[in-house]
Amino acid sequence: MYGGRYWRCWAPEGHGEVNLFSAIQHSCNVYFYQLGQRVGLDSMMAGATRIGFNQRCGIDLPAESRGTYPDSRDFWLRDFGYRGTPGEVLNLAIGQGPNSQTPLKMAQFYLAIARDGSAPTPRIVRSGSPDDGGWSLDLSQEALAVMRDGLRTVTQPGGTAYGSSLEYWDLMGKTGTGQNPLGPDHAWFTAIVGPAGGDPEIVVVAIVEAGESGSRVAAPIVAKSADFYLRRKYGIPIDTIQTLNEHYRAGRNPRWAGRIGPVDTSAAGQGAP
Repeated sequence: MYGGRYWRCWAPEGHGEVNLFSAIQHSCNVYFYQLGQRVGLDSMMAGATRIGFNQRCGIDLPAESRGTYPDSRDFWLRDFGYRGTPGEVLNLAIGQGPNSQTPLKMAQFYLAIARDGSAPTPRIVRSGSPDDGGWSLDLSQEALAVMRDGLRTVTQPGGTAYGSSLEYWDLMGKTGTGQNPLGPDHAWFTAIVGPAGGDPEIVVVAIVEAGESGSRVAAPIVAKSADFYLRRKYGIPIDTIQTLNEHYRAGRNPRWAGRIGPVDTSAAGQGAP
């Protein structure tokens, strides 16, 4: 209860008692509402501004869109005619409200999670310049490990994108819903992917306009793209049956389903066609 009304989860029955891992796994709105209240609006805005949610990435293209995120309570005064109230943090805490990010910014954000907390300026042209590493989340290695473990649960049994899990790779990501005032919601999925039990090697982002469901629509696109790339890299034969749901629909028995831990990719065959 906040501001005279109930702020409910997307799941009408709720998720019961959850911790950070299970809140990420199930996309529990109520957990993040409460976390947002503890962080506070001003601290939330300061942190998001510091890591660039209202700034460009600086890619070497003629133009790049800037993300939308409030930098102070005056944001609401400039755009909506009133000064932001503490309750604005509830929407921001679940990625909604005046928060609009580009796929490129989300890719940079997840790249930092996959690495040491920092990410270089994205580049289209290979200039040979060293990794500038100038953009950082300023998180400890322990915090980064917790975030990766939380994202990993999303494609494990019970996770919102379990059906997009892959045979050889750890798919660590998050579903998302972009509110659309003109029609059905937009479907998001962003993930870092690498050999099971190993380090992430690729970041993939998909936004499907009016796709409605990140888990049903966007996640399979990300999973199949990453699977194709990594199979080619490791010399594993390409297959059109890739995700867990595709294995079930094809009548295959995915013995790897629910796997937690490393897998030996060298035993899968040599030479990608």
